[in-house]
Amino acid sequence: MTITQLGLYNEALSVHIGERTLASLTENREPRRVLDSVYADVLDDCIEAGYWKHARRTVELTANTGLSPDFGYEYAFDIPSDCLQFYIIGVTEDLRPPLNDYVNENGYLRTRFDTIYMTYISNDATYGLSMAKWAPSFRRWVAAELAARVAMRITQSVETTAMIEKRAGKLKRIALSKDALDGPNPEKMTGSWVQARRRGGMYDPDTRIV
Repeated sequence: MTITQLGLYNEALSVHIGERTLASLTENREPRRVLDSVYADVLDDCIEAGYWKHARRTVELTANTGLSPDFGYEYAFDIPSDCLQFYIIGVTEDLRPPLNDYVNENGYLRTRFDTIYMTYISNDATYGLSMAKWAPSFRRWVAAELAARVAMRITQSVETTAMIEKRAGKLKRIALSKDALDGPNPEKMTGSWVQARRRGGMYDPDTRIV
């Protein structure tokens, strides 16, 4: 199945909300306008919510020579603009063992090494936002999450909105579970230094919500 923005909109509308589908992304209807207003945020939030294999990107980073911290960690790195959260950071190409001695501070990553390697969750068009790489379970959750975000505006029903939100939560757990089972997971970072770029904290599929 080819996944498209229009297809996601129509799955959200027809499967979850019970609304008539759209003929195009330019159709002059309120459901399309409401979905447009949340679309980009929903995709970023869904990608950021897990260590999705399709969204992982590994890069080599060298310290920004224009930044010289006055104390503490000697080297500072620009965080890639498409990074939603860190997955593994290391000082060797195979990322083993993971580096836990770093800090994410004021938009920069600071360490004691001048070169590091990092796997992170990316919203780049060829990684997390590449719909061709999405698993069916991830697609179903994104469509349900879109529906949950706009259900109240479209239906004006608290009960319908609550039902869709509950369904979206279930589909999220299924997507996370299937992704975890799809091939090996390399050793992930542990400890207090694991931080998401925007919201911070450890990822926990049972407590972290979108």
